[in-house]
Amino acid sequence: MFFLRSSETGDKEFVKKWISENYTPHYPSIKTVRDALLEFYNQLKDMEIKLDIRRVIEDGNFVAKHSGYTDPMVGIDISDLKQGK
Repeated sequence: MFFLRSSETGDKEFVKKWISENYTPHYPSIKTVRDALLEFYNQLKDMEIKLDIRRVIEDGNFVAKHSGYTDPMVGIDISDLKQGK
């Protein structure tokens, strides 16, 4: 799954394939571009944080993901997919 592979490995080419250049995050600490997301994923990889996806809900173009992390933390990501990205 995209979230696991991109957040745990920081695989830049994989992220570039699935995230548009004008990606707009809802995280206040991430800048509004795909390269900033790549930087964030590299930080997660360096911290050895593991992602445990608990639920994924899809409604048309919208995808919501509920996750747990090794910290312990929880997170919810909501994506508006356009043209598969």
